[in-house]
Amino acid sequence: MTIPSSEDILTDAPIEPDPAKALKGVTWIEHRVLTILPRLDKDGSPLKGLKFAVDVPKADTFRADPLDYIPKILDYQIKPDSTLTDRMWNIELPNCEPGAEENQPRILIMQLDNDIDWEFSPGAPGVTAKVEKVPQDPLENCSLFFVDRDGKWTQPGSEAPQNCRLVYWSVLARPKNDVGYYARRFNFYIDFIEPETGQRMRTVFDPSIPDQGGGSIP
Repeated sequence: MTIPSSEDILTDAPIEPDPAKALKGVTWIEHRVLTILPRLDKDGSPLKGLKFAVDVPKADTFRADPLDYIPKILDYQIKPDSTLTDRMWNIELPNCEPGAEENQPRILIMQLDNDIDWEFSPGAPGVTAKVEKVPQDPLENCSLFFVDRDGKWTQPGSEAPQNCRLVYWSVLARPKNDVGYYARRFNFYIDFIEPETGQRMRTVFDPSIPDQGGGSIP
């Protein structure tokens, strides 16, 4: 097992509700789907461990009302010919700059692959922003919603319900440095479910800790 350094230890900042700043109605949206693939050697032979990947179902950004869009994607299936990226949720969203649509504040929809037996851990925070060396404005992200498989919404500030594979929140800004905008990393609280017994393995998934295979922390 690979032991993370002290800089990698999981540290969390909750995504706090803020009704005054949360994005509503038709707004810019990013939709991402987290999935798991087998790890393969260069010659295609299987390796121990798993590889996390991200599916981008639509164009990088688009405008929609999440109340209309989300019910249509609760049963979303990743297509066999989808192009998956291994960029693990180091989300680079700068502050709003006039005239640059891709830089607008937006809603980020994060969904778990429906073909895998997993869900956001019931009673857990679902998603938290990592505390990093870069100063973090608590209002960079706000108002995390859960939507369960029956299409029931929770209010921001709630814990994850049973049978939930989709969350979304408002991404308002990112701090800027001399060369661009900082990414903001997140931790995800996920239960893996053994299909035959229903037993659960609760996991805090930290994408910034690399998966080296052979029992390392993904």
